[in-house]
Amino acid sequence: MVGGYTDPNFEKVVAENPDIVFLDGGTGEHVTMADKFRKSGINCVVLYNAVTTDDLLKNLWICASALGFPERGNDYITDVSEAINNICRIADLQDKKVFVALGVSDSPYTAGSGTYVTNMLESLGARNIFANDSNSWFMASKETVYERQPDIIIIIHDAEQITSQREYRTLLSHFNDLWKRTPAYANGEVYVFSGDAASLLSRAGARLPESLELLAKIMDPESFINEDPTDVVGVKYYNDSYNDPDNGYLRYVKAQGLLEWQRE
Repeated sequence: MVGGYTDPNFEKVVAENPDIVFLDGGTGEHVTMADKFRKSGINCVVLYNAVTTDDLLKNLWICASALGFPERGNDYITDVSEAINNICRIADLQDKKVFVALGVSDSPYTAGSGTYVTNMLESLGARNIFANDSNSWFMASKETVYERQPDIIIIIHDAEQITSQREYRTLLSHFNDLWKRTPAYANGEVYVFSGDAASLLSRAGARLPESLELLAKIMDPESFINEDPTDVVGVKYYNDSYNDPDNGYLRYVKAQGLLEWQRE
């Protein structure tokens, strides 16, 4: 271990004698540490703070080039872009209001404007109810959530996996009374990402198309069924098995061969 993500241990990283260190431009400690690494003779690359799809694609190319595989990086970016375009072409969220919560506490962390999650929602035609409140993640009160009356609630559940309808209903039973008085709750438009699926929405990465397809299909199943009547998700929660080839959740990602890319 070389410390935490936001506070890496400089001495331990140096002791490992890495050939290259990749740093997150959106994390202040990483930017500060880049100068220290360079002064110590360690090659490092500071990536963009990946908030938008364009930022992420730039980072993918930078990583591939820094590792000596620019052509493969270009090929992968082409496949990622094609998958994203296909998913966004089909999805039609019609400006639905979405609330994204890290858990079900009365004042959970939620995504503001300068976040990966907000950018994904907007690319699908939806609207984050807190897009204008902050440029990062922050704590939202239950009263404010109620006032903004979300049409859809997305729960990023970092605790135990949700693997059954019973567990899903139990989680929703912990909602406060104000959340239960939103259109999302009344219309059954509450969706849960747990286990590996939860990590997809936590930070931007090469699995962006997977995040996008899961979000699109769980929030707007009708559009995908209209495109292909056999493309039925039929669940309100995702977990570690989200990319199981038998469940068919990731048809557009798989069509571009992106899962095979990741296994190489």
